[in-house]
Amino acid sequence: MVLVGPPRRRSRWLRRATRAGIAVAALAAAFGFAAACQTHYDICDPANWKGGTKSDQYFGDCCAPALWDGGIVGDPRCPNFDTSDGGDGGHAMNENDAAPDGPIGEGCPGECVAWPPAGWDWPSLVWIGPEEQAPPCPPIQVVRYEGHGALDASAGCDCRCDPPVLGCAVPAITASTTSCAMADAGLPQTPYDLPAAWDGGCAQLDAGGACDAGPCVQSLTIAPLTVKASCAPTHADPTPPPATWGRFARECRGAPPGACDDGQLCAPSPAPGFHRCVTLMGTYDCSAPFFAPYTEPHVFYTGLQDTRTCSPCGCGMPPSGSSCAAQVSVFSDSACSSTAIDAGSVGTTAPLCVDVTPGAAPGITLAVQPAATHGACQPSGGDAGGAAVGIGPTTFCCIPQP
Repeated sequence: MVLVGPPRRRSRWLRRATRAGIAVAALAAAFGFAAACQTHYDICDPANWKGGTKSDQYFGDCCAPALWDGGIVGDPRCPNFDTSDGGDGGHAMNENDAAPDGPIGEGCPGECVAWPPAGWDWPSLVWIGPEEQAPPCPPIQVVRYEGHGALDASAGCDCRCDPPVLGCAVPAITASTTSCAMADAGLPQTPYDLPAAWDGGCAQLDAGGACDAGPCVQSLTIAPLTVKASCAPTHADPTPPPATWGRFARECRGAPPGACDDGQLCAPSPAPGFHRCVTLMGTYDCSAPFFAPYTEPHVFYTGLQDTRTCSPCGCGMPPSGSSCAAQVSVFSDSACSSTAIDAGSVGTTAPLCVDVTPGAAPGITLAVQPAATHGACQPSGGDAGGAAVGIGPTTFCCIPQP
């Protein structure tokens, strides 16, 4: 087997040939290659790795700054590839140069941190909080991602009823041949036929000749008033209130040039209020051991799918707490011109009995006070259906802040 490395690797890489050879053998076994038949094998060719470059071992064997002269990584497939020298990535070599063009070995101007798990984007700075408070990215950083989290779609459907429209039905009136004090439910009661459109004004109560035929009318009983009402929902077909997001994430990206010791990655220094996180599309919990120190999970979404619905609203009847009242006056003449007997008031719960002059054809008036108490109709309906969920999730595994 002949081990072939990238054309720009220098002597430090060659001094690692033994370790690379061991890794190649391991890869050959893993991929089922026959060493005897493989004459040229590039350990840093992503085609020879499952998942391309998404491997911790690939990063360690091919991307560690300690493997490169000056500690500056020249493999563009590495996440810590240095692009400080323009188009050629800062690694163009003159034929007789002992070092690449540009400064070498300057170290890391940010901070050296652990490599991300295989397949995850390398560390970036992420601000998390209310969107209206989000600061701009720090200097030399640019916005790479913005999303929302902490979805709140808990507000239910709102069903309300307009104030009831109230009226009072004129009560039935019956006559008795006994006084109110002697009233007996077992004695016959003679109903009066009141005008169909009676509004409570003066009405003649004709005894119908009862005095000629026998005992005269001695009392009147006014039945309780009946509430007439109608209620309507404020919005018959409600819609769910908008879902809201409680948090916002702004990811800023821009790696500083420089190198770290083997096994670490040069990342920007943390700005006040920013987290240092690694990212990957999808939903993950960051709990596996290889996530350390990126163990604090945050999930944000790029969109919202809202399928919530509300059933139609209605209003229960009758209105709770509504009542009517009327002031009753009885007169000894049918024209209601004599001195009135102030009989009192009748409401919606109990009848009122009034003694009258025997033998007279009395008149009666009711001064009705409709809607003495408006009350309220109880809303119904507004049952919620469907759900609101975030779409396009991205997980940020972050180093916990102190």
